Amino acid sequence: MICIFTIGHGTLNDAKKTIGEMFRVLKPRGIIITEFMSIKDKTYGKGRKIEKNTFIGSMKGEEDIPHHYFTDKEIKTLFSKFKRIKITPTRYFNKIEAYDVEVIK
Repeated sequence: MICIFTIGHGTLNDAKKTIGEMFRVLKPRGIIITEFMSIKDKTYGKGRKIEKNTFIGSMKGEEDIPHHYFTDKEIKTLFSKFKRIKITPTRYFNKIEAYDVEVIK
């Protein structure tokens, strides 16, 4: 399953629900490859804070969409049911601070 920069469009609770559903439908030994915005990203803290690490209006063109910025600890917790978790801090185009995540059920 591939999910690129989408799980963070919402609150932390939304991400929990999404990952729970991914776990439910993924076959044993199935793989998820995904990415999460990091709290180290330059857009972190911009816009209106609606909960810890979640902001509305932080990105141009997505002014009404919540964006949750993750810590590696949050990601480990979200994927704790999975057998293998690989989290790699990444910088794209010298702009976007993110985490590349690979998990196996």
